[in-house]
Amino acid sequence: MASFHASGASLLPRLQRLRLPNLDAETTAYTIPLLSPTVQSVTVSFDVGTDPDDPKIKDRDNFEMFLSALRVASPSLQELVVFHQYRTFHMGKKHIDSMSGFAHLQHFSSTITLNPAAWSQLGSIRPLRHLDICIRSLDSPSNLEPGSHLENTDANLTPESYTLSLPNLHSAKVKGPLDTLAIFVDNLESPALRSLTFNVYSSPTPSVLGEFLDLAKEKLPRALRKLVLQSFSLRQPQSGPYEQAEPVDLQPLLPPLASLTGLEDLSLDFFEIPMYVSDDAIRTLADGLPTLVSLALRYKPPCYHRTAADPDAQAPDKRPTIGALVALANGCPHLARLHIVDVDVDAETPHDCVVPALDHPLRELEITSFSSRTRGRVFGFAEKLHRIFPHLGDVRAHGACSGWNVAKEYLEYLQTV
Repeated sequence: MASFHASGASLLPRLQRLRLPNLDAETTAYTIPLLSPTVQSVTVSFDVGTDPDDPKIKDRDNFEMFLSALRVASPSLQELVVFHQYRTFHMGKKHIDSMSGFAHLQHFSSTITLNPAAWSQLGSIRPLRHLDICIRSLDSPSNLEPGSHLENTDANLTPESYTLSLPNLHSAKVKGPLDTLAIFVDNLESPALRSLTFNVYSSPTPSVLGEFLDLAKEKLPRALRKLVLQSFSLRQPQSGPYEQAEPVDLQPLLPPLASLTGLEDLSLDFFEIPMYVSDDAIRTLADGLPTLVSLALRYKPPCYHRTAADPDAQAPDKRPTIGALVALANGCPHLARLHIVDVDVDAETPHDCVVPALDHPLRELEITSFSSRTRGRVFGFAEKLHRIFPHLGDVRAHGACSGWNVAKEYLEYLQTV
């Protein structure tokens, strides 16, 4: 393999941003001479093979070599973004050690999965303010797919080895299985952290997710202002392999989140997971998070069909009603953006009779799945929205209600009178 050196004058002495589409041996050789002390941002992508006989397997060595050359030639680097195509390549401690020489690195983003020994070593990069990483499970390498060629570098790690101290960290996005995310949270020392996103790769049960949120409540810094939780799958007990799992009740998961009293932006993204979300669940957030400016709840609304045989199939306590919006208006006086999945427009509630006139500042409202059997109900709902949120400027809704567009025009008219 050729040897690359970063010495000598740069061919582009004023270069500040560098983007490399594929870091193989050839592009590495051509790129090293471009590096200069003025480079502040580098984005690099590469694909490594899983077969030891595949020439691309050597691209891993190119990556390590490129990091070393970058550290020497561009010591003022502030941003490093790394992409790759195969999850079987893991970034180890030696790669992070190569980055520790960047005295000004503030932003590090990588789709390469980090070993625990590697992500704990990120604490050596003291200036880091923005972090976006994937962390792997602590399971043995035998649980990974064949061809990963992963050395078990974590066998001798103690709990103290997971400590990650980044005093200047301002925002972080961490992707991985829930058990590893829990270890990350339990060992994170970043008192200035204001924005945090969790992307859960595993399929935990609701109770395990609840335990994780209890831990987060105790460990997350009080300076936190934005929290995003993303999960694509939750496991519910099933009586048979072909039976659909019962929807998840969101209510038990909310008390830990509601105790993070300084939050201004909360987003719970459960995507295609069916969920029960009641008025009481919304009130839990409204009562506990008075500082909210933005709230987004995304999930799959359960399918209900009210029939004579099952008159409670669409009971008001299983879906939010206009009462939930009243609770948010009363509890969150600064709320400006609201994304809610489902509103039961047809529910009979006490609020159907009297809805208080509130001068609430909410300006953006999105209802993902909006439906009603009668157009009159939709018009009534629009009038109630106007009474609660008279300053609405952007209202979006989707679903099977043919009267919504007319009602939206009516709501827009009400905003002008």
